[in-house]
Amino acid sequence: MLCRRDVKSSIDPHCERNSETNNPPVNGKPVPADFCLRFHKTHRLKKLRIPMVLPERLGGFKILKDVRWTSVVPRMGRKVFAGDVCKRFSEEKINLSLLTCGSGNVSPAIRFGVDAPYAEKAVQIIKARFPDAVSEQKDAQVLSVFPHRNNPEITAALLRILIQREIPPLALLNSPSAISIVLEREHVEKTASALFEPFRFSAYQTPADWKLAQKGKEQLYKEVIASYQEKKPKVYALEWYGDQILVQAKLLFTDLAVVAETFAEPAPLKMFLTFFALSPAYGTDLYDLLFCLPISAAGRIECMHAQLSRESRMLLTPVAFFSMNGPHFGDRYGIAENLYAALIQSGVQVLGLNCSIASISGIVPARQISIAIRAIEARFDVPSVICRD
Repeated sequence: MLCRRDVKSSIDPHCERNSETNNPPVNGKPVPADFCLRFHKTHRLKKLRIPMVLPERLGGFKILKDVRWTSVVPRMGRKVFAGDVCKRFSEEKINLSLLTCGSGNVSPAIRFGVDAPYAEKAVQIIKARFPDAVSEQKDAQVLSVFPHRNNPEITAALLRILIQREIPPLALLNSPSAISIVLEREHVEKTASALFEPFRFSAYQTPADWKLAQKGKEQLYKEVIASYQEKKPKVYALEWYGDQILVQAKLLFTDLAVVAETFAEPAPLKMFLTFFALSPAYGTDLYDLLFCLPISAAGRIECMHAQLSRESRMLLTPVAFFSMNGPHFGDRYGIAENLYAALIQSGVQVLGLNCSIASISGIVPARQISIAIRAIEARFDVPSVICRD
């Protein structure tokens, strides 16, 4: 487990603490003296409350049913390569509804969702390619909220719903298009109804309004399947952010209260949560968490780490983030395989990847972002590259 000075040095080895606040400066400016004090309060489950309605109105949410959620965990000392898994699924024309994976010792597992009829075939492929890996499957549904505009307050509100109602998610991940919560079926209706406490939606005001709007559309989300495969898949745009910090952590479910408070804390400037992936760690009571914030949030991350339980572990890495979407990205096999092939063949290390709804987002080492962009442009039809720094 990294101590606080380890966290500081991993962000900026040359930074020194402000003598008055004992907090590391961010971009040369001291962190306010009371900033960490607000995080030094004990976060207990009973005291965690759903916030008042957020001022930002969301477009809506939808539920994808009949999903088989699978976690593939390598044995100690072994690796499971997500690119290889995606390639074999593409060869067998198995579409991935959702995919999330990390790298290294903190979050080495691959987690994905497929339509229930393809679940058995997917497991056979995994067992044939990685006989030593441990795989676990559960019947699930995916609740997706959109758009979230990388606003960490929205993720914080979702975490609070899960914590207060003691609903353990199978996964929670974001992409530019949506935030998706993978849930066991018995938890879906309760979670969907709870969304109306912190959120306002443009199309409906109550859970009853939402249910009425869904009648007759149960199969619509699964019927939009592309009937073509281009040699170079089309992309609307490729966006990327530099100066990011990747936080990789293992923590208790109750520690998510600290994460939620960190995201909900008002920031002096708009703070974008570009990447977020949360899943249970196999064989333990811990959760694997990966998320990205701007490097300007270094002080906020350090204060969060100080409040986590002793069972938690955290690792910080300077990274860059990219995202892209395209026609029928969410309904076509082979998109993730193309991306992995492009990056791996160019020697780019994929530190994290989320495929959700209609877009893909990824994390690479900061020094490799230029190589990653060129590799993606060579494999995909990219009309524009946009830097969001």
